[in-house]
Amino acid sequence: MLEFFKKNNLVCIAAGALFLSMSTRMLYSHLALYLKVELHDSTSKIALMDGSIEFLSYLVRVFFGLVSDYFHARRVWIVSGCAVVLLVKPLFIFLSNVWEVLLAAVMIDRFGTGMQVCPRDALVAECSTKNRYCAVFGFLKTMKTIGYATGVLLAVGIMYFSGGNYCTLFFCSAVPALLSLLAALAIKSEPNTAALQYSRQLDNAGALGQRIIFFLKSLRYFGCRFFFTIIIAGICRMGFFGESLLILRANDFTSGTYAAITVLFVGLGQAIFAYPMGLLADKICKIHVIIISLVVSVFANAFMMSCDNIYALCGGIFFSSGQQAVIQTLFLAIINGSVKDDLRATAIGMFYCTMGLAYFVGTGICGIVCEHHGPAIAFLCCIVINLCGFLLCFLIKLWPEKYSDQR
Repeated sequence: MLEFFKKNNLVCIAAGALFLSMSTRMLYSHLALYLKVELHDSTSKIALMDGSIEFLSYLVRVFFGLVSDYFHARRVWIVSGCAVVLLVKPLFIFLSNVWEVLLAAVMIDRFGTGMQVCPRDALVAECSTKNRYCAVFGFLKTMKTIGYATGVLLAVGIMYFSGGNYCTLFFCSAVPALLSLLAALAIKSEPNTAALQYSRQLDNAGALGQRIIFFLKSLRYFGCRFFFTIIIAGICRMGFFGESLLILRANDFTSGTYAAITVLFVGLGQAIFAYPMGLLADKICKIHVIIISLVVSVFANAFMMSCDNIYALCGGIFFSSGQQAVIQTLFLAIINGSVKDDLRATAIGMFYCTMGLAYFVGTGICGIVCEHHGPAIAFLCCIVINLCGFLLCFLIKLWPEKYSDQR
């Protein structure tokens, strides 16, 4: 019965992630083109907005990771996040021609997405075992990217049949958002023994101020290796081209209607590589798999740097994005396997915050370089960053597998 419950919960979580990813991708697959064509924004401004909004989403995850651990509530934040994403859709539909309103709508949408990520990932880990973390997170990543790819295909189809009507696309993106909310409502919160024991310790701490101090003192269990690991993960994340820039790059080879199809290859690469490589990493050293992925990423970026047609660009995107998914999934598994259960969502939030900051910095750099020196030099910057991540990954092996100051 317990195994069935765990699998049933994982199915609901994965379904919710799939539909939410589909809704997000339907919206964002053409957003950069909308800003460029309809609102006449510059490439660097679009890249800066993309990076800033994404960083906000990741920053929000830190707060809700802390809140999720403090109150030991997972499901309520997952449901709330999906509800916020659904409720903000009318702003895109009716007021998307006002830049300030569009910016606010994007921020609220990413805020809602960020609310549910850490509680969701923590619940996924609680529904699994430590020796299966890579496979489980790889499966979740695959489901999200299936929704990602499906959302891109739907967006391209809607734009084609609607004659490039962005409002129709924004309206249709609300449907999978509703389905994600229904899937989230079907999730059952599984009691966690460690969490319940920690909750009793918080209760014994007394007043709210003392409870907060007790909780913050618990953060000392994050050792040096934890912070070094997430810093390296952030450096590795910086070495990947932002999706909005990939769409604008594809627009150099094809029309705006079909430029977003390149993002489909982002989803396909992530879906195909994430789960198999997760299974492999559960059997061998995770860091070795990350190093292999970084090497593949270097070659993929070098290929995109020299490509002169849409087909070559899509091939490079496929392999580069697949390695990005593998690297993030395996670092997430490493983080989950090396922290206490009662601080799991907090650790995940700190990890995602680092990823968001890295995305902001990396996208900003690539956007500025693209505008002033061309995309080839931007891809070269990504190669240099990937090589730095490659070298730093070897340093993780210098620390023991378990943190000396964790327990």
